[in-house]
Amino acid sequence: MDEFLVTMSMVLGVLLRIGIPIGLTFLLASYLRRLDAKWREEARQVQPGEALLREMWLNNPCWAETDCVGEQRENCAAYHQKEVPCWEVYQKNGSLNRKCQECECHKELLLPSRINIETTRR
Repeated sequence: MDEFLVTMSMVLGVLLRIGIPIGLTFLLASYLRRLDAKWREEARQVQPGEALLREMWLNNPCWAETDCVGEQRENCAAYHQKEVPCWEVYQKNGSLNRKCQECECHKELLLPSRINIETTRR
């Protein structure tokens, strides 16, 4: 009987030494997932204008607004990527370049100088 109790206490001790850290890890991971989901939702609510800006631009692109014609249009990278807003074509490291910041369309749409729009480029 003593051997059985010793064996059971060893098995129980090992299970507790392994089970408690694994259980705590799962609880922490679950909490962090919920926290991440909450933060993502808050970010979507804070920046609802980015989707609207994209839609506005796709409906009325800058080359149509600025009446770019001929060679100017052909030399424009944004014109050749019509499914992507121009600020996504010209942004570098999440920041708009000076050309975009001085653009009348940029000023009209009130784009921030640093934007984090998920790109559709492939």
